[in-house]
Amino acid sequence: MATAPTVLNVIVTGGGRGLGWEMADALVQAGHRVVVTGARAGDELTRACEAWNRGRSAPVAVAVRADVARWDDCQAVAATCIRQFGRIDGLVNNAGRGMREISETFNREPALFWQADPQGFRNIVDANVVGAFLMARACVPSMVAQGFGRVVNISTSQVTMVRTGYSPYGPSKAALEAMSVVWAK
Repeated sequence: MATAPTVLNVIVTGGGRGLGWEMADALVQAGHRVVVTGARAGDELTRACEAWNRGRSAPVAVAVRADVARWDDCQAVAATCIRQFGRIDGLVNNAGRGMREISETFNREPALFWQADPQGFRNIVDANVVGAFLMARACVPSMVAQGFGRVVNISTSQVTMVRTGYSPYGPSKAALEAMSVVWAK
């Protein structure tokens, strides 16, 4: 495998706020370039990239509105990174959906899986499991071809994976953990 480039080009999904924003910010502050994605409408991604790019001669951050559960969006994100920065060196699969898809009160009252909205259940699994696969599927072929690349899947604690009332969020992260082990092999 080739050695890592000095400046990395990293895609951070769900990079407009929270942990995703923190990871993207740390990458930019360390001298790397990022493509940040988010599925929601709004200007949080644009504002973040404008701040990261301010005062620079060339952009170090690019925003892409994309839903990781959509294959076409994942392909577009990978193509954007290659077009803007020349290659993909890393993917941080951070985007995901949480228990609010099932219940607004899940923190106070355990959500009963048999009462879960089927579409909410599907949204969580699609983002947290299928989305991580689709993004990796869109990015890894170019990493393999260049002889270098890393995929980082953001999960949760084992306690949360099996916490009462956290279905399907916890099990979706358990699936992501298992996929990470299989992919690493």
